[in-house]
Amino acid sequence: MKIFIILIILAVIIFIIASSIMILKNIMKPIHIKLEDVYNDEKLREDYGILDKKNPLDYGFEYREVVFCSHKKRLKGWYIPSKEKRSENVIILLHGRTSNGLVVLEYLDMIKEKGLNEEYAIFMPDLRGSGDSDNGLTALGYYYKEDIFSAINYMKNAFNKKKIVLYGFSMGALGSAYAIEKYYNKLLEKDIEIEALILDSPLSNSKERIIDRVKDLPLSSFYIKYAPFLFNLVIGNNLKKLHLGYLLNKIPVPTLILQSLEDKTTKYSVLKDELKKLKEKKNIYLQIFETGEHVTIYRVNKEKYSLVIEKFFEMFKEK
Repeated sequence: MKIFIILIILAVIIFIIASSIMILKNIMKPIHIKLEDVYNDEKLREDYGILDKKNPLDYGFEYREVVFCSHKKRLKGWYIPSKEKRSENVIILLHGRTSNGLVVLEYLDMIKEKGLNEEYAIFMPDLRGSGDSDNGLTALGYYYKEDIFSAINYMKNAFNKKKIVLYGFSMGALGSAYAIEKYYNKLLEKDIEIEALILDSPLSNSKERIIDRVKDLPLSSFYIKYAPFLFNLVIGNNLKKLHLGYLLNKIPVPTLILQSLEDKTTKYSVLKDELKKLKEKKNIYLQIFETGEHVTIYRVNKEKYSLVIEKFFEMFKEK
């Protein structure tokens, strides 16, 4: 009988360890969706909002396919030059988890409509583990910060773009905030200015996101306690930094946050708690939308969304 009980206990322990590893693996390294995966899947094309379009040329933009490196990772992207050839400005569009650069293509319509491409070049990289870039761990945006920093440096070194607007979505939004928080002074030393930060449907708290993913599992109380603990160990005890309440408090640049009340992935309730930590910050602007699922705010609120973006550019350019 004792042996049977011991075996049961061992089986439970093995199950918990194995399932914890699987959960951690999913958090650290999401599915790598390549461009061809999207082109060949009607549902994905619809989800990405591109339908029969494949690249910036289908939106009326001449572009270059480029390759750059980030910590030994080979990353690819699309670069669209500004109409004003001597401009030093660039908007970097940064996708989120389990997607790639195709998901930001639809925003080219807005950029053209508002004439932002006159002054701003556009860069749409595939971050690690996405599109046609090398595979790699993402860790809810923790490693994205290195790719974003590399993308900024590449823009300066390859195209002399020194005035940067980071425009991130979901995990790409959190990664953008982390990149600025960590490298802001280093970028200034390189004569690179972060003009503004735009966060659409941002992942606002990585710990809360982990808890949200495990709360409905069997033995959820165990996972709620230990999944964030294990994740924190893997990323070098930096989970305490992976939330907007910490990151935006360290960032001096104008920051626009776009959030839908219908978003069930990156919830407004979590964002609201983070913003409470930033009451004294005067450089943060929040725009709430009643409709729009995760990273689809623009698609269902085009006129209002475009106007908000236009006004934000006008505001920070005047300062």
